[in-house]
Amino acid sequence: MAKAVGLILAAGGVGRRFGGELPKQFEPLGMSSVLRLATNRLLARGDFARLAVTAPQGYESRTALELSALGRTFNVVTGGQTRWRSVANALDALGGVDVVVVHDAARPFVTRRVLDDCLAAVAVDGAAAAALPATDTVKLTDDAGLVERTLDRRRVWLVQTPQCFDYALLRDCYSRDEDWLAGATDDASLVEKLGRPVRLVTGHRQLFKLTSRDDLSYAEYLLAKGRVED
Repeated sequence: MAKAVGLILAAGGVGRRFGGELPKQFEPLGMSSVLRLATNRLLARGDFARLAVTAPQGYESRTALELSALGRTFNVVTGGQTRWRSVANALDALGGVDVVVVHDAARPFVTRRVLDDCLAAVAVDGAAAAALPATDTVKLTDDAGLVERTLDRRRVWLVQTPQCFDYALLRDCYSRDEDWLAGATDDASLVEKLGRPVRLVTGHRQLFKLTSRDDLSYAEYLLAKGRVED
């Protein structure tokens, strides 16, 4: 029997580092917006039984309007002050599924191969995340910026999304108290905290996160030149 897959699209941030009058997920990208493009690519590459999207407080209606033309029903939930609070809200709204895919709306160029690999890995290991191996030398510093040591880059990976989880496992993580959840910057780190394995699957360079306006310009360039891979 095929497993039911739910999608959580993390779009609850306001993008303070990005600047602008609107949260960055509403910025135009190609013939669409960042949010709509990211969502449309996911829907075209995955079979999702249930859909939840987080929205910045005050932008719930705008988020629903952005996605209304895609022909699917989304549970739009208000994001929290932190990422983990936002995902917790979305997980509550998602309802019962077998597998949960969490993806950042600010990573608009998901590929079919990465999503498929992530879902295949979660079926074996219970948790999986897209990531790229580090290619630069990686150094660990103290608070003053002085180097403490150089890490073995062969064991360093830069984590992206999508991240995929067994639903019961992710629910277990988010059933913990706030002190336990505090500080989590992604969902895979919560699974790690439980002592459970997380499988890394090779991501893609086009899964970069739109953090600055330079990132948005680069995304526009890739679209204009037809260099976004399927």
